[in-house]
Amino acid sequence: MDPVTDAKELIGRPGSSRAHGQVGDFHLAYGLPIRSEPTVAIGPDQVTLRQALIEEAVYELAEAADVGDLVGVADALADIVYVAYGTAHVYGIDLDAVLDEVHASNMTKLGADGRPVRRADGKVLKGPDYRPPDVRAVLGRGAGPGSGVTLETAGAVAPTARSAGDRDDAGTDDGTDTGTGDGQEGRPWAEPSPPG
Repeated sequence: MDPVTDAKELIGRPGSSRAHGQVGDFHLAYGLPIRSEPTVAIGPDQVTLRQALIEEAVYELAEAADVGDLVGVADALADIVYVAYGTAHVYGIDLDAVLDEVHASNMTKLGADGRPVRRADGKVLKGPDYRPPDVRAVLGRGAGPGSGVTLETAGAVAPTARSAGDRDDAGTDDGTDTGTGDGQEGRPWAEPSPPG
């Protein structure tokens, strides 16, 4: 069984988002990591790189918004999404499934009267029937064609010594914390053994 072929099949699975597939194709084409199981063991270079890419894209959004550059805002938002999906591939996270879970949770934020509860600045707050997202359960589903978690590509290597200005993909995460606790304890998945 060819792991690269298998990864292509999982990336283009029915029901996955176009962004998931496009960023997966990018990772395959450039030999970037795509993991088959959720893990935090991606290596310090990848942690640093992924964080720098996310921070760069958010900074570009702020700059474009500050000067009223709609093209720049659109480009930065696309960069944010692209890097978020790329980071999910690196961590072995089915971001589509996590987004589905967060969306389902967000839809429970209505107040007792069925209307949104808002803070003065417009942020939607949690109503009495709010159900937090169960991201841990989503991560615990494992790999396979139905799970949305991609297969690690053969020979994928982490980029080395790049600055935030040397992009391998464009985009970032919105910074929303959807997990519980610090995300470290009680994981339903096993961390890989160190090489050696």
